[in-house]
Amino acid sequence: MLTSRQIRQALLPRKRDLLDLAHIDSAKIRLRGTLWDYGYGDAVILDSSEINTTAHTAVLNVTIDPAHRTTIDSVVIEGNKGVSANTIRRLLDLHEGDLYRRSEMTAAQRRLYETEIFRQTLVLVPEVQDSAKTVTVSVREAPFRSARVGLGFNTTEFGQAEFRNTLYNCSAARVAWTSALRRGTCSRANCTGNRSSETPYRWGSATMSTRGS
Repeated sequence: MLTSRQIRQALLPRKRDLLDLAHIDSAKIRLRGTLWDYGYGDAVILDSSEINTTAHTAVLNVTIDPAHRTTIDSVVIEGNKGVSANTIRRLLDLHEGDLYRRSEMTAAQRRLYETEIFRQTLVLVPEVQDSAKTVTVSVREAPFRSARVGLGFNTTEFGQAEFRNTLYNCSAARVAWTSALRRGTCSRANCTGNRSSETPYRWGSATMSTRGS
């Protein structure tokens, strides 16, 4: 299911690495995320360890169970008042029957937020083992009209004033007017920075084996 390279990229502990539970949990999350992007949203990653207290070593066993392919069964919209559900669905670009992928869920939420017509967007899916997923999209709308006035000065005798007026319509289109007035003089400054380096810690000893199914 996963290639050897993808398993290595998950950064599972290797031979002679320190047995770090947080490190193992992070690797399991990365493995599950990779499977999720292939449409295995219910994948399960299990681990067990056998510790030798005399030799101060451990054997780590990791079991990868992709389970079944998961798809989007339905998309439910909640919290919208001025923006129609059809407009939100168009922005989401999630369709019934599509593979349920992590990357698509993240991209859909980002598309909603970048329209600036929502103060909050959440894409939620119940944590249940089911090949058909119900995606619930909860939104909180921003005002359909906003205005902003700004005035500022700095140490280079430079001043700036700006007025911005933004209007949104129910199809999520945005119309904005910006007027700016700038006056003054600027000088150029040179900046320098220092670089520092740290010596990495060396890991301790352990042994590991990986088992896939």
